[in-house]
Amino acid sequence: MNLQLAPIEVNKNVSNLSKLQPSSLSFEKLLLEAVDKGFSLFGDLSNEVIYLHLKEAFNINKHEIPHKIEEFVNAIEETFGFGANILQIQILKHLHKNAGHGFKYYSKNGDLKLTDYVAALRQLFCSHY
Repeated sequence: MNLQLAPIEVNKNVSNLSKLQPSSLSFEKLLLEAVDKGFSLFGDLSNEVIYLHLKEAFNINKHEIPHKIEEFVNAIEETFGFGANILQIQILKHLHKNAGHGFKYYSKNGDLKLTDYVAALRQLFCSHY
């Protein structure tokens, strides 16, 4: 997915991360909560159906998504077609909202990709925790 959005940059000065709720400090939990919120775009019961489809069709379990982010993005693109762009935007919004105001991400070429954003966020979490 290549979205043309205003550039955002990773700002490693992240004192605001300490203001996150303790339940949000785990990168994996933060990402999975954002995915859940993104899937809720399709309705309350959709999460379980989508996770089952990801497991059966693409061999991706929910808990593996943070470690298989490229496979996950490919799977939702194959499953939802153009609708995957909307889903990825929703996931990005929830990640950005919950990552703290100290996290800024700037794409080098102006394209915002979920995989790149997640990689930058993971790097930030790994360097601080």
